[in-house]
Amino acid sequence: HTHTHTQMADSRSSSSDANEMLLITADTLSVEAATAFATQDEAGAISVFVGTTRNNFHGRKVARLEYECYESMAYKEMSRLIVEMRRRVEVLRVAIFHRIGVVPVREASVVIAVSSPHRHEAMEGCRFLIDELKARVPIWKKEVFEDGSKLWKENCECKRPRLAANSSSNHESQSITHKHASHPHEQHNGNHHNHNGHHHHHHGGEPCNHAHA
Repeated sequence: HTHTHTQMADSRSSSSDANEMLLITADTLSVEAATAFATQDEAGAISVFVGTTRNNFHGRKVARLEYECYESMAYKEMSRLIVEMRRRVEVLRVAIFHRIGVVPVREASVVIAVSSPHRHEAMEGCRFLIDELKARVPIWKKEVFEDGSKLWKENCECKRPRLAANSSSNHESQSITHKHASHPHEQHNGNHHNHNGHHHHHHGGEPCNHAHA
């Protein structure tokens, strides 16, 4: 495997495979960067999923979303998902970007780009990745409503660790016991593009908490 490295402000990306790019960052996500990484001469299609924050949840007005993650396990689980996807469909390159911290309405919290020789494989691979990411990757989402109330959304498989009573709401830190990962991501509006048509790597190890009250 070829290792490549890049720096993007406070971001870090991680993968040991030159054909995949995994990025967990507090920065704004770039659909163009994900698509550019996935682009290959052999690709006849690139399927892109963009999940964005919408302004409502069950009839309540949403001001923003806030995400926390267990970074090292999130990267490992993303890599596992790609391995599983490649067993199902023939794809060329894969980029998965996920934002943590505050994600305002209309901005992207997740971007996935998959390239393949034919459109069917790219579309199926992209669908598999977003569905399994929501179910298995340890990233937790908090709905923050306009009235100031907040709601954590969790899946049964991957509970967000309880915070100590004296934890601050900004940049909370805690030790995390990992069972098996999952991820509640339902708040996305899915924007799924299919077009014919370089980014990169390092390994992050610690839990990351970027929630802002």
